[in-house]
Amino acid sequence: MGKNNRLFNRKPIIVYLSFLLIAFGFSSCLKNSQYNVDFGQGGASVDLPLAAANANGVVPFTFAPGSNTFPVYVNMASPSPLSKATTATIGIDSAYLNTYNVNNPLAQYVLLPDSDYTISGFNLTIPAGGRLDSVEVTFNISKINTSINYVLPFTITQASEPIEQWNHLMIGVTVTP
Repeated sequence: MGKNNRLFNRKPIIVYLSFLLIAFGFSSCLKNSQYNVDFGQGGASVDLPLAAANANGVVPFTFAPGSNTFPVYVNMASPSPLSKATTATIGIDSAYLNTYNVNNPLAQYVLLPDSDYTISGFNLTIPAGGRLDSVEVTFNISKINTSINYVLPFTITQASEPIEQWNHLMIGVTVTP
């Protein structure tokens, strides 16, 4: 009886290890298959990294008195850094906000009035060998109506490299009292 119990207790471990070895064996088959994507052969493109992380949706930010700046980054996506500078221009895209509101009727947002913020510029240059550049948005917290769902929608309007699909950043602006 004692001999059978020892064998019975080892059986789940042996079965588990067998499955683990099979899984590792099959995963090694994928490395050179037709489904392996070689990203090293891809080209360069420009995107808004925060938009990519949020699928071009609204990214909510709450600002307290005294914390009223926000950087908007443009990213150079490429297998390796480029040997030349990349330029990009961003803009405020009210048309994208309107389309977003039509497609999401339960979450309606209002364009933040231009008197409620300033932007350090709209033209960005990612230097050769670099990945990022940014502009600074400064919100005039005292002017923002806290009862309205404001959004500041950014879009990459043009760039010296192709523009990715992650090019719509909508900053949801909320102010704490």
